Amino acid sequence: MTNWNQGLTGQSKPGRTVQPPGGCTADRCGHEYTGRAPNGMTRVRVDGSREPERTYCKGWCAAYGQALAEIRTLPEPEAAQ
Repeated sequence: MTNWNQGLTGQSKPGRTVQPPGGCTADRCGHEYTGRAPNGMTRVRVDGSREPERTYCKGWCAAYGQALAEIRTLPEPEAAQ
């Protein structure tokens, strides 16, 4: 049986830019938060999440981002022994 991560340890590399559902065309929706959310956007941050703070459109996109951040607070699966 092989290790799921080939024995890698330490910090994982940054995640990719997450595209919100429905092909949102709003500029910067789903991008990492850089200090101030643009007008019409909201910041999503969940303590303990591996997902970085991001900005999303208010409404459905923000709900998607919140759910994604909450899921990423769950513990990562243990490597197979």
